[in-house]
Amino acid sequence: MTDYRFSKFLEVQLRALDYWVLRQNKTNTRDLLFNIPLTEKQVQSELFDYSMSFLDPFVQIQISEGKPEYDSQKSQLIANNDFSQESNLNFTPY
Repeated sequence: MTDYRFSKFLEVQLRALDYWVLRQNKTNTRDLLFNIPLTEKQVQSELFDYSMSFLDPFVQIQISEGKPEYDSQKSQLIANNDFSQESNLNFTPY
């Protein structure tokens, strides 16, 4: 059976790594779950990368393979619920 931790699909790889970590820490699962930051101060102290720049190489690969680039105008239309200007969205049932 293939080791899914090395999958080329990011979601599969991350899910497999999550399960692998849980499996490796059988006795410490409780500690693992209780060490998740809960307060704003704890979250800030973790120094999370909110820009998600670690995804840049993955995004560049996807763009080079022909995937469309992020369209911020389309995202803003959806966020503002302004669908009158967007004609590419199809809301008809399947």
